[in-house]
Amino acid sequence: VIRNGGLVILPTDTVYGLVCDAMNSTAVGKVFKVKKRPLSQPLSIAINDFRDVTKYVTDIPNVAKILAKKFFPGPLTIILKKAKTIPDIVTARRNDIGIRIPDCKFVLRLLKILQKPIVIPSANIHNQPPPISVKEALKDFDGKVELIIDGGETKYRKESTIVSCINENITILRIGAISAKKIFSALK
Repeated sequence: VIRNGGLVILPTDTVYGLVCDAMNSTAVGKVFKVKKRPLSQPLSIAINDFRDVTKYVTDIPNVAKILAKKFFPGPLTIILKKAKTIPDIVTARRNDIGIRIPDCKFVLRLLKILQKPIVIPSANIHNQPPPISVKEALKDFDGKVELIIDGGETKYRKESTIVSCINENITILRIGAISAKKIFSALK
């Protein structure tokens, strides 16, 4: 389904995600449409292995490497400078990209099979609470996606923490499953 440009709802470690091939601009456009998300708000991508991050970013500051080593796979999204390989629609034409490696065997195996990144926003209508069960995701998307995978309730039951690491500067953009205290403790 993903290789053919379709949309899939699946469980992650944090919340249920609405995913598609991050390299397929048409599929990414469908994600924005069904989520009713403004095109001005960027999406993050999920990858299988941090060693692959150089395909999608231009710079990996030391602070990002420290956070990745401590929290990947896990409920963290790290913002880095985007490489030209990522379609502009994914990042809302911004020069940065959120990178995530979920602590979810199913998603990691899927990414290994696909050999490409997926966009992985929460499976909810924009500005609505993120779903932690397939039942919650179905409320908004039943009949609007090609495949729905039920993996029970998610492990963390919260969204990922988002940390910008551009130019060694640390900015926590959203507190999620990892507290600010844990982020800063890892960097000491």
